[in-house]
Amino acid sequence: MKSTLLNTFTFFGLTFFMSACGGSGKPSDTLISASSITIEVERGPVKQANVTDANGKLARDYNGSNFYVFDSLPTYPLSVTQGVIEINNDKNKTVILDINMSSYTNVITPITTILSDSNKSKRADLEAKIMSDYNLTKEELYQSPSKSKNENIALLTNIIYKKAKESNSSVKSIFSYETLITDSNTTLKNEFDALFLTIDTNASLKTDGKIDSIKLESFIYDTNTSLFTKINDFAILPSREVNASDDIESIWKINFEIYSLANYNDFNIGIRIIKHENDGSNDIGEFVYSGLSIVNGVLSNPARIDVYGVGDSGTGGTFFDSQFNTGAILENAITLKTNTVALNLGYIMKQQTLVDASNFKIVTKYDIIITSSLPIFKYSIDTSLSFIKDRYNFINKKGMYGELNIK
Repeated sequence: MKSTLLNTFTFFGLTFFMSACGGSGKPSDTLISASSITIEVERGPVKQANVTDANGKLARDYNGSNFYVFDSLPTYPLSVTQGVIEINNDKNKTVILDINMSSYTNVITPITTILSDSNKSKRADLEAKIMSDYNLTKEELYQSPSKSKNENIALLTNIIYKKAKESNSSVKSIFSYETLITDSNTTLKNEFDALFLTIDTNASLKTDGKIDSIKLESFIYDTNTSLFTKINDFAILPSREVNASDDIESIWKINFEIYSLANYNDFNIGIRIIKHENDGSNDIGEFVYSGLSIVNGVLSNPARIDVYGVGDSGTGGTFFDSQFNTGAILENAITLKTNTVALNLGYIMKQQTLVDASNFKIVTKYDIIITSSLPIFKYSIDTSLSFIKDRYNFINKKGMYGELNIK
């Protein structure tokens, strides 16, 4: 096996499975250079989105979080389309970002979308209007709702979304300079006041006495489910609960159905695994099977399998190809039977020798994302991901989501 080492890394069981991990806090410097620009996207934390600058330059996603990175200075305004939101970290409330958002800053929310008028003086007027109407400072206008200490940010964010969806219109067309400044339309303020009265006495929606943006979003979802665009249930891999004592190949065999047995030539499959814990960072594992083909119902062996990990104590990766093929990994890491593909990640974990396979059986919950460079899935949703430090890009591709719980 060929091993490429970075930092203090041992192998993908590496820091990913060996160290603690957790939520999507602000990125560390692990994969961010001094010249890069980090963008935060929130209407609820928005993951797997397309974040582009005014010239169409695409930011790379940061380890499956709601942070995105431009490796050089972008041209503003920035725009966001697509993306996935797990409301209150609840898999059963997984929805698609179904509004477009924009910003002239490095935080993108429904509020910054209102404030992204191309005319600078109009932007200033809009800022002054919203600050006055909702008791906000300019700094608070450009904060993500989950981090703001002003609960009016959470209320306003949800009202903007609610009104856009109810009217089936874009945020900027409803809440433009003309409607907020030159007209006497008070719809937004009236809706805001009504929502505040509804929830102000609801202690379950508060944290430390303040309205919690994530809890509020979950409340809005529960009371207005039809406003949200849920991910097609068929595009979600079946949730699996396994025991740590089970065989590793059984634990880490991931199956999905392909669209048809048509021929697919020279495509790649990317798999991202995100380990859940609560230390404020994500531990990420990535696999990319490259050079695959399906011809006349027969799946070829991959030409190469790349493995990469990002953890609390380091990052790094390894690969297998025709020269470095320990335990015939290329022949056994993926199979096709009838119309079902099986990704045998456990076989890779068992064959490698740099870390004990038991490290891949840590008791916790894991998110799984699968994407492909060709639309091979029978059921899928839109994804935009990059893998292995941007070596493999799956931008505007199809994919599936799932969850594995090791007990």
